[in-house]
Amino acid sequence: MQDNLLPKSDSDYQLKNVRHHFDQYLSSNLNLVMIQISKLKIQSKELSRQQMGDTRKDK
Repeated sequence: MQDNLLPKSDSDYQLKNVRHHFDQYLSSNLNLVMIQISKLKIQSKELSRQQMGDTRKDK
């Protein structure tokens, strides 16, 4: 039964290859998410400043 399986070295290599690509995919997505989060933080700060300015103008 074991003969049908890939040799250990090949399967290990393939597993490492898949894992490497998956790690790259995850890290690139994580970077994009972090960039979006920082943009949103900046936008929320600007919005809160505008709202504070607007309330001051109203009073």
